[in-house]
Amino acid sequence: MRVWILASWRHAWLRGLAETTARSPRDEVPLRTFYNSLTQQYEQMPLTRFQQLLKYGEIQETVSWRLDGPPERIFRLV
Repeated sequence: MRVWILASWRHAWLRGLAETTARSPRDEVPLRTFYNSLTQQYEQMPLTRFQQLLKYGEIQETVSWRLDGPPERIFRLV
């Protein structure tokens, strides 16, 4: 009887482990928010594309200093 309980617990644990690894956060592409000056709206794009545009100067970073809180970084598509 003890072996059956241990085996069923182990099976349930392995099934739960498989479900959590199937929904890994690494599978989701992180998004970055930027301000599009052509449409005058905030938009999102995948991080890899965002980094490429930032590297080539098509996205510019500005820092907005506020007295009541930390500085805010705004990325603008030029």
